[in-house]
Amino acid sequence: MYAGAGDVGYSGTSAEIAAFYASGLLHLEGGIEAGASPIGWQVLAPLRGGVGWERGQLEMEALLELDPGAALFQQGPLLLLGGGILGRIAWSLGPSFSVYATAGVRLTACPAYGSSMGIDYTTLDLPLAIGVRWNIGR
Repeated sequence: MYAGAGDVGYSGTSAEIAAFYASGLLHLEGGIEAGASPIGWQVLAPLRGGVGWERGQLEMEALLELDPGAALFQQGPLLLLGGGILGRIAWSLGPSFSVYATAGVRLTACPAYGSSMGIDYTTLDLPLAIGVRWNIGR
C-alpha cells in the first residue's frame, strides 16, 4: 500500500548473506539483506526458523521470518519491520555445496515513513530467490 492505495508491481531487488544451522528437523538462519525498494535503499536483518526434511540430495524447508531493518534516508534511517513465511527447496551438488530456490509471502511496513512523509508505506511481497549454500564443517 502506498499513499493509501494498493499498487501492484515490482517492489525491488536485494542481495543477502546468511548463516544457516540445521539439526534434525530444526532449521535456523540469520543474516543481512540490502536492496532497493520504492522508497529507496533499505537494509534488513532477516531471522528465520522452521523445519526441514532431507531425501537424498533434496532438502525442503518451511521457515517463518522476522525482518527488522531500516530504510536509509539522507535525513536519517527509519525503522522497517517485516515478517513472512517461506518455502525452500535445495539440491545438494556435493557434500558441502547446494543450490536452492525460495518462494514466500512477506509483509513489510515503515511506520515512521507515514509520520515523516505523510504517506503510508506497507508492502505485501511475494519474494522469489535463488542462491547457493556452502556447508562449512561438513
